[in-house]
Amino acid sequence: MVQLKLKRFLGVVLVIVAGFLLQNSILPAIRWMIYVPNILVIIICAFGLCSGPYYGMLAGVVCGLLMDSVFGYRIGFYSLVFLYMGYLNGVCHKYFFYDNLLIPTIACGLSDFGLGCYIFVLHFLLRNRMNFRFYAMNMILPEMVFTILTGLILFRIIIKINAKMEELEKRRSTKFV
Repeated sequence: MVQLKLKRFLGVVLVIVAGFLLQNSILPAIRWMIYVPNILVIIICAFGLCSGPYYGMLAGVVCGLLMDSVFGYRIGFYSLVFLYMGYLNGVCHKYFFYDNLLIPTIACGLSDFGLGCYIFVLHFLLRNRMNFRFYAMNMILPEMVFTILTGLILFRIIIKINAKMEELEKRRSTKFV
């Protein structure tokens, strides 16, 4: 059982590292992309919706610590918001169906919008830069659209990976019975 949990944890971490590298090294190198989709938000939403609050929070903390260690000047800035994002998406696990992409699309859009507002409040509003309309129109909404469109593709891949991990768990648990 412990070995199975470790494999699932390593699978989640592997998907997160691949998404982090894609988001921060490959996608910004593409010349025609002005805005880069937030792949880590998609991963947190997918694991929260597919596996529940525990794995959503796990994905959120790992993504947040990775972002904080590479880009943050304070440890915990992204970890906290990604932890809450994973939990809130995990609470919606009971409403999620694998064949319907409406709920993941809405969850991904709301999560990315919430992250943009969080960054605006703590990075700009506290320094007396109060033009939220400009920030929303030029940063939050275009990134949210790109994140939703990329999420439609990546959700299918992450759902297949999650289904494969669940199948391995079920096969291992029925092997001993």
